[in-house]
Amino acid sequence: MRPPRVTSAEVLDGLWLRLSFSDGALIEVDVGPLLDGPVFDDIRADRAMFQGVAVDQELGTVVWPGHVDLAAAA
Repeated sequence: MRPPRVTSAEVLDGLWLRLSFSDGALIEVDVGPLLDGPVFDDIRADRAMFQGVAVDQELGTVVWPGHVDLAAAA
C-alpha cells in the first residue's frame, strides 16, 4: 500500500504549512525544524522564497524553487 501523497500546500504564518493529502487528511505543520542545512538557507531567510512552495504532482512531495524539496520520508 502506498503512503498518502501531498496534494496541496498552503503557506501559513511563520514556517507553517497546511498540507492536504491524497487520503483526505489535512494537517498544519511547522516545517522550520525540517528546513535544516544550507540548501534551505534562502527559504528560511526569504519569506517570498518560502511562499514559493508547491507540490510535485508526480512525487507528491513539497518543493520550492530551485528544486529544493522535503523528501517524502522526511
